[in-house]
Amino acid sequence: MMPKVTCLMPCFNTPPARLRTAIRSIVRQTHDNLCLIIGDDASTNASTVETLQRAQERFSDKVRVLRRAENGGTARALDIALWASDEDTVYYTVAASDDYCHPSWEERRTKMLESLPPQVALVYDNYMMVTDFAMNLRAWRPALGRDAQPIMRPSAIPILLRPYDYRALLETNYIPGVSMWRASVYEKIPKTFLFDGYDSECMRHGEDYWHWLQITDYFDAFWIDVDPAFTWTYRFSLNAKSSDRRGVDRARAFIQKMARERRGLG
Repeated sequence: MMPKVTCLMPCFNTPPARLRTAIRSIVRQTHDNLCLIIGDDASTNASTVETLQRAQERFSDKVRVLRRAENGGTARALDIALWASDEDTVYYTVAASDDYCHPSWEERRTKMLESLPPQVALVYDNYMMVTDFAMNLRAWRPALGRDAQPIMRPSAIPILLRPYDYRALLETNYIPGVSMWRASVYEKIPKTFLFDGYDSECMRHGEDYWHWLQITDYFDAFWIDVDPAFTWTYRFSLNAKSSDRRGVDRARAFIQKMARERRGLG
């Protein structure tokens, strides 16, 4: 029997069409022994809540939805899903609620971890990024009118990563937030994405970066150099959490400082 994979999906007011696509791309994975636990961070969009309810009803054998009473950030949404997983889980993974995953994504990563020594506890892979670019309206405004809005054009960009190196990871987080890791890491680190400073210094950013550095305090990571078309697709928009560069940069600096102190690297 294939080892059990528990996929954690944080969600907050994700547009229904994107949310449905993300959920279907997980429940239709070729790795059969998989469950999806969605941590809803107190969504206020009625259509988002309805989409989650319908997904749980339709895919009742694979999908669980847990709703927080109040909004607390991605770390808390991940935690409510993480803590609800059962003891049979061998590997954990994260999927964003507006991304799309290739059908064989989880099977390929599971097989890779199965083939690697226990010291390697985290794997990550290349991906595609879909972003929207606004056309330049300056030349078009005379024809379109003063109130014309930017026209968004999707663009797909392959993102090729780099081999794992702890000191390089201390300089920048090149490991995606949707990576896969062994459940056994929680014998060494706290079973949580939340950390001191998450709400204040980090402005609710960096939960994945913190988690990866905690894991790699004890274990190694491994880059799966595979064609991005066969992994997952990240959707970047101006409303994305990562577009808050001030918050991201502040969180990165804080997390790096804490990791260096923890490892005695100065």
